[in-house]
Amino acid sequence: MALPYQTPFVDGFWNREWRVNGVWNDTLREVARAAGGQWQISPEAYPNPGDTQGLMADLLVQQIVPDPLLAGRSNLSVPIVLYEGKGRPAIGGADWVAVREQLELWCYRQHANNPDPIWVIGVIGNGIKFWMYSSRSIQYDHPVNPTNSCLVPFEWNLAGGAPAWNWNALGNTADTGASYGYARAEIALMLQFIFAHPLAAGMAPPAAGLAW
Repeated sequence: MALPYQTPFVDGFWNREWRVNGVWNDTLREVARAAGGQWQISPEAYPNPGDTQGLMADLLVQQIVPDPLLAGRSNLSVPIVLYEGKGRPAIGGADWVAVREQLELWCYRQHANNPDPIWVIGVIGNGIKFWMYSSRSIQYDHPVNPTNSCLVPFEWNLAGGAPAWNWNALGNTADTGASYGYARAEIALMLQFIFAHPLAAGMAPPAAGLAW
């Protein structure tokens, strides 16, 4: 599939956070539509009812599924993709570590209500990083320590047409994942993969003997 914005924007376009988030709102909506099923994209999403003041993510993609306990009388919204975007900063502005920590803290706070893995997208201007958040055995127990992180960088092997997990046994790769530009061919492929594997369904972990 093609992303909704194929013509590159001038560099200055990516300096404004509201423009960046507008691009990604449209992009996630188009990928969700192509994936089929029912999806909801919610702005300013917070992990718990008490986190409404300072821990909101720009966008949260949820899958709408039947509630198994209510037999067709109600649905559940299941968090699938968490997104946070920033405008391209001036010197001293937002950096990847800060974005990663903000996203990871959101996942950590939300984990009590939802222990399932969740895809994570961080954006600064035209740069994009992808992760998978998991609290299972492949990870550790501190929410915002780069050498003890619950976020595994998700990359793409373009030649092989398959995911490439930037992971090692020390759990210290959270801030070393690749940053992709919006126009890169990998972006559409990675987004298609994400929507085809909600909650890591049917997806092999990054190493033998591990689990999502």
